[in-house]
Amino acid sequence: MFSKKLIFISFLILFTIPIIAYSFFPSSNFNIWLSTRPILAQIYAFPLATATTASLLSFLYFSLSFYKKNKQICFYSGILLLLSFILLLFGTDKTLSSASNKTKTLKLVTWNVANQIEEQHIERIFSHFDADIAIFPELATNIRENREDREDQENQQIQLLFQQVGLSISNYDIFTSPPTDSGIAPVTVIIKKSYGFYTKAETFHTTRFGTIVLHSRKQNLPDIIALHTAPPLPGLMEVWKQDLHIIHNQLASKYPKAIIAGDFNDYSTDKSIKILMSNGFVHVSDDAKGANGAEGTYKYQGKWGSIDHVFLSRSLLPNFRECFIADSEFLLCKDEDYGGIQPRRNLKGVKWQNGFSDHLPLVVRFYF
Repeated sequence: MFSKKLIFISFLILFTIPIIAYSFFPSSNFNIWLSTRPILAQIYAFPLATATTASLLSFLYFSLSFYKKNKQICFYSGILLLLSFILLLFGTDKTLSSASNKTKTLKLVTWNVANQIEEQHIERIFSHFDADIAIFPELATNIRENREDREDQENQQIQLLFQQVGLSISNYDIFTSPPTDSGIAPVTVIIKKSYGFYTKAETFHTTRFGTIVLHSRKQNLPDIIALHTAPPLPGLMEVWKQDLHIIHNQLASKYPKAIIAGDFNDYSTDKSIKILMSNGFVHVSDDAKGANGAEGTYKYQGKWGSIDHVFLSRSLLPNFRECFIADSEFLLCKDEDYGGIQPRRNLKGVKWQNGFSDHLPLVVRFYF
């Protein structure tokens, strides 16, 4: 009897904390942290359904306990019913008001394809994943944006790849970051023209391997910041520090309603990630996992980790639905050196594997 009571009280406390945080302190760091925890993330995504279900169940439990004259259970279920009403009254009003403006799902994919774009990449991203926005942190296309009279041979190759998978490049806008002297391919973003409310914003500050800032002309759509930073390696430490300065002072602070995504060459516990979170951005890819065993977007010496990340302004958190690592079987191969699985790259040494990349894609879905 005592154990059942303890379990019920513990459940009540655990139910109370997120309801109070979500209803009365939605912008607090604690509520942001709760919203990215397993199970709670799904509940946060559907607060109206959660509140309605909890209200019905607690009312049923309250009625039964009242009928059986069980004062103790009646008391606890009454508190649960009260909390459910609080969530309905104070926690879902902002969700309901914004839900009417959410006309469709926006799907964003970020994938470092190591400057190797082939038919299979186009098919997987724009057909299999059905991406509305695709970010390639390392891809040279030389596509002249919306200037057919200046298209070059490489542009024609991209068009051919789209045609081979039954897609028309004319349905997409392509943006490429300004060239750098790093020797690394620029950042490229491809957006469906159905979301064609984006223009390339002029930025005088770019991370070492490239940065694109796309400004939305539609009020309910976020700005897109796609980037590729230098890694914190010997010989590049000063460049890396400069990239952190750019992210902190020129990007995150200037664009408060944005999605920031790309290859950060940094793990979740590292400095660049913490800087963005201190600027009011939520690390929505922090706990992203794959369905087939991938525990990160990158595997090095047998250990999984994510150096590709997606961040979201706190104000956009109600629009967030889910983030996961795309680790379909065709993207994986056996890790013969360390065991388990790893991303199927094109080359392993001199061995051709007919693969994709040493990175796995991150897929994020939003409601707008």
